[in-house]
Amino acid sequence: MKQIPAPWGRVNAVALLLMVAYGVLWETWWNPVREGSMLWLKVIPLALLIPGLWQSKMRHLQWLSLLIWIYFGEALVRIASPQASEAWLSAGWLLLSLISAVSIWRGARAYRRQMAIGDSP
Repeated sequence: MKQIPAPWGRVNAVALLLMVAYGVLWETWWNPVREGSMLWLKVIPLALLIPGLWQSKMRHLQWLSLLIWIYFGEALVRIASPQASEAWLSAGWLLLSLISAVSIWRGARAYRRQMAIGDSP
């Protein structure tokens, strides 16, 4: 199985763990859209990727590289909210998604360098 060079798989796993916790707290307790909202379910795809990223599997990083932009876009849309609390929570969500995007980029770059050198995992 193709492996992401250390530490990028685990950095992404931790970033996703933070996003899952943040998303659930945001949508259930801190500032739900409405009472009984099920919007917290949006973090399930992220949660499913955590075990594979913790094991540094390249396939999971590839899936995350496609998926993270949905969360980034949601943060950009919700940051324009007239409610200050919503805008601040969206800024936190944007920051977490940017951290994940940068660590995806760094992990893919490290993997590409590893393959160029010939140190296949």
